[in-house]
Amino acid sequence: MKKTISIILFFCSIQIFALSHLSMGHETGNGGDVVVCDDGSQNSYRILDLYEATELHLLKVELPSTGNIQDYIYRIIDQSGFSEEDGKRYYELSKNFKERINWVNKELVDIPDSEHTFIPSNCTIKQIAINHLNGSISINKKLWDNLDNLNKAVL
Repeated sequence: MKKTISIILFFCSIQIFALSHLSMGHETGNGGDVVVCDDGSQNSYRILDLYEATELHLLKVELPSTGNIQDYIYRIIDQSGFSEEDGKRYYELSKNFKERINWVNKELVDIPDSEHTFIPSNCTIKQIAINHLNGSISINKKLWDNLDNLNKAVL
């Protein structure tokens, strides 16, 4: 179970690092992808990093499926092994995350920053978020509304 949580936290750490990297003035941004699968009667929505961890690497997510987004984020940061300084910076970034969001009601342009190797034929990858150089984050509102809180926290 510890290995499972550690690997999930690793994937989440990548997202946190990307946000901190952007906030430190680097001139590169990145995006976030969601895997949308047609499961017959309805679609399922999962952040690509979490999808790959559970489907490709067959890891079990041992975190509770209910909880608020901020609680998930704090738990991820607390268990990540970040230095105290980095942990504080990530807490601060997570606090103002909502203020940085620019909700978009259209599809976002793909940011080619993932190296996924396998997606089932009933699934597609959609760009859900783009980090901009000015620190704002564009998020596709329709895709966001279909995520559960764990996937929102991972993003």
